[in-house]
Amino acid sequence: MNFKYNVAEKMAKLMLYVFITLLSVTLIMAATMSPTDKSNCGRHGDPCVSASQCCSNMRCHSYAHRCQVIITEEELMAQREKILGRRGKDY
Repeated sequence: MNFKYNVAEKMAKLMLYVFITLLSVTLIMAATMSPTDKSNCGRHGDPCVSASQCCSNMRCHSYAHRCQVIITEEELMAQREKILGRRGKDY
């Protein structure tokens, strides 16, 4: 009988150590992840509520609530020139 209690006590201690270890790892991981970290920012198409949740040069679309890339007119015209080989607007 004493042997069974000894094994049960050892298992209880082991489970307590496992629980404490998992709890401490979870707390450490949560503390190291900050919301301003650029690896956690929302990429194009990720859900968002405000622009602060999206990466730089992106905004949160007010109706779709998704991160959206902001394309300037200069960037658009530069890509158009690469594709069509022409400068300026045709419209």
